[in-house]
Amino acid sequence: MRTSPAQLEEIKRSTFHPEISYKKVLRGSEFIFTAGSQETKYEFSQNSVYSSFPWLSSEYKVFFEKNDILFMKSFVPRIKYIYVKDEGSFSHPTLDTQLQSQSFYNLYSQNWYSGLDKVFDRDRIIVGFEHFTSSKVSHYYSQLSLGRPYFLEKNPTTNLALHNQSPLVFEYKASLSKNVRVSVMSEFDSRNNKVNSGFLNFSYKPAENKSIQLRSSFRRPHDLLQTVNWADKNDPVNYTELSSEWALSKNISVFSKIVRDMESNSSKDILFGFQYSNCCLKAGMMKRKWEEQDYFSWRKDFQDPYFAISKGYDPIRLRDNIYIFIEFNKLGRFGEEISEVISSTLLD
Repeated sequence: MRTSPAQLEEIKRSTFHPEISYKKVLRGSEFIFTAGSQETKYEFSQNSVYSSFPWLSSEYKVFFEKNDILFMKSFVPRIKYIYVKDEGSFSHPTLDTQLQSQSFYNLYSQNWYSGLDKVFDRDRIIVGFEHFTSSKVSHYYSQLSLGRPYFLEKNPTTNLALHNQSPLVFEYKASLSKNVRVSVMSEFDSRNNKVNSGFLNFSYKPAENKSIQLRSSFRRPHDLLQTVNWADKNDPVNYTELSSEWALSKNISVFSKIVRDMESNSSKDILFGFQYSNCCLKAGMMKRKWEEQDYFSWRKDFQDPYFAISKGYDPIRLRDNIYIFIEFNKLGRFGEEISEVISSTLLD
């Protein structure tokens, strides 16, 4: 759907993503060559727009391994080249696409955007490594990853025209014991010595239906980030979330979650409840109070979202509800699973 001051216009989008890959496994190394294209067509009531992003990539990995009595270790340097050619129209719409927060996995992805409307079209070389450690005598496991892309061309359409590198991405994941896991990510911009984004996850699960999870995420505005143009688009995001599920007995468990905005020192989501289960059914109740962003209700009073912004439109809506859920074994469910209710929506 595309908006204009006068009307809303229906858009039909068709996509086609052909791809071919060649992989060669050598002694102690691996080479992968991939070529493809992202083809998208938009059909309006009066005309149509076509975008095409042919791309190719080549990646080379080297594997170093070391085994001893206690540990298995591996070190994997990686280098990848990505070329993208933009043959599309600059006027095609953006329906459901935004630049994703970086992670080591996204770093080596061909496209840094979510959705189907855009491709990150700067040619680049990504250099990095992964280090794995696995214990032979315990549940310990760790993965350390470090990488950075270097741009091979200037892009006059962005603020990065004079910069040839993206922030350094660091990730660490570990299983410290049978019950404890931790993960950390940091996206560090060496141009201004600041952290663009990051997260910290900690989980403790001693048994089935018993878990405690602590998550924290941070993101500040920076050159690459593209967000919805609301009044708070230049404000940093700094959330901390604590969630838990705990079985009090064989049949009864309680659960809770709280999401705290550390920048505004306010709670964004609070819920708590209980569940009863036996051989035949699950039933429970939950109280939830939260803030929700409604980006489409501007249509009631305004012609387009940018006019709504200029008039001080606020997309935040306060919700306060009580939920009841019932599930009969092998018959169906009314309501949500606890695991879905307390699952995190934070960056990870």
